[in-house]
Amino acid sequence: MTAVAYIAGASTNEVYAINLDTRTVQSSVAVGATPYGVAIDATGTYLYCANQGGNSISKIDIATFSVVTTLTTSQSQPTFLAIDSTSTYMYVACNTGYLLKVSLSTFTEVVAGIATASNSQYVALDPSDSFAYVANNGASSVSKVDLSTFSVVGSLTVGQYPQGIVVD
Repeated sequence: MTAVAYIAGASTNEVYAINLDTRTVQSSVAVGATPYGVAIDATGTYLYCANQGGNSISKIDIATFSVVTTLTTSQSQPTFLAIDSTSTYMYVACNTGYLLKVSLSTFTEVVAGIATASNSQYVALDPSDSFAYVANNGASSVSKVDLSTFSVVGSLTVGQYPQGIVVD
């Protein structure tokens, strides 16, 4: 099986499929303005792309490498995405200080949204899909969100301008 990396091209408004064996662009697809973060569902069927400048999320069929649909977000500037292990929900960090919850079974609307902190840019889920952790670049903090109640249950001040987050 060929190893493929998916890259959001913010300046070209495209997502690229890169063949890692040959180190070449295998395919590209136009998405919304300023694509930022990408995530693959648990089945490997769909790729999702947060279009920060377009205030939307594109759903891409990996087999055909084409956009199936685009969801407009209720908060502006979606940046990074995290999908739970069952591909039931996707969590979307928005640069405007919100975390959104999107049902992947319908992918027709944002089902919930909560305020986190300034410039919520990055999101990661714990291995049990119980909590989301949101790196808030503008607030120099990380918010802990209980996914069963979809509420912020804690915040931790970290170094200035946290960039990225992974949970083990």
